[in-house]
Amino acid sequence: MEILNRAELQQNIIPAIAEAMRPKIYVELGIRTCETFNRVAPFCGRAIGVDRNNCAHCITVHNGEFHHMSTKDFALEWREPIDLLFIDADHHFEAAMWDFETFAQHVVLHGVICVHDTFLGNAASYESTLDSYRVAEAIRTREDLAHFEAVTIPVPPGLTIVRKNLGQQLRAEVANDLRDKGLA
Repeated sequence: MEILNRAELQQNIIPAIAEAMRPKIYVELGIRTCETFNRVAPFCGRAIGVDRNNCAHCITVHNGEFHHMSTKDFALEWREPIDLLFIDADHHFEAAMWDFETFAQHVVLHGVICVHDTFLGNAASYESTLDSYRVAEAIRTREDLAHFEAVTIPVPPGLTIVRKNLGQQLRAEVANDLRDKGLA
């Protein structure tokens, strides 16, 4: 018996994270049917959804705001700190990575970023992922992203949960410095 529909993984995990965190500001890039958005928003001070498609009609929560635009256009106007961010817009690596790099700058220390469609498993089982699954590996391996801790739930389509942790970056910088001096 399957308790959790794999395709709806984010619709259960992200609301649980929000319930525990009680974020002041939640931003969801790519809200599509608003299922995750409407389940997360009740635990947040403000919930902001962004999508190129007009999804305003599917927001059923009182604290939900909708921005009918691309994530790039939204980035031009966004200036506030984000406590919880969910990236599920464009599923091409370059676009998803741009969303991560751009909006992660607004995420508060110890804030959480969830990135959807980051585990292929059997590629034939989930064709719409395109190549956004590469974002999870980039977060874990790029030196300039060392201040993020990430874990991917290895169930297709996959969900990567990322925490912004400047201590992680400091440890990486110290390790690199020691390595450069031949001490490590």
